[in-house]
Amino acid sequence: MPREVEITDPDVREVVTALRKGRDEGELLGYESDGRWVDVRSDDINDYLRDRFETDVSAKDFRTWHATVYAAVGLAVSKRVRSRTGRRRAVTRVMKEVAGYLGNTPAVARASYVDPRVITAYEHGKTIDRALADLGEGDGPATHGAAEHAVIALLKRTRR
Repeated sequence: MPREVEITDPDVREVVTALRKGRDEGELLGYESDGRWVDVRSDDINDYLRDRFETDVSAKDFRTWHATVYAAVGLAVSKRVRSRTGRRRAVTRVMKEVAGYLGNTPAVARASYVDPRVITAYEHGKTIDRALADLGEGDGPATHGAAEHAVIALLKRTRR
């Protein structure tokens, strides 16, 4: 499914422009073979991941993990509410945010990408809020490191 993304960071724009240089329409990633460009497709990436990790893994597994972490962070920063309606609103808001990140609808994000245990835990008053103090420290994205470790711990403690 084609997706249009505006790139505002000049360094990223420069890299994307270099990747597109000399290519006609097609995927962003590709390689030259026998003097012509061949697009890298999702099957190519999934085959590479299976070979590399020697297990049945796909790019969707990475999208699912990131969506789950984003949802856990979003719910952790949500205002604490006591009512079921308030909690439902928070979940709805976070699913819209995750869907925007994924380029999907909120329904697809919730049904296919966010681990339901994150929502169940939130509904029972459990989040990764204590890990948020460590977000943004270090060189990587804020949702890596401490947030991921906290999500793993949350998932281990929560039943489906």
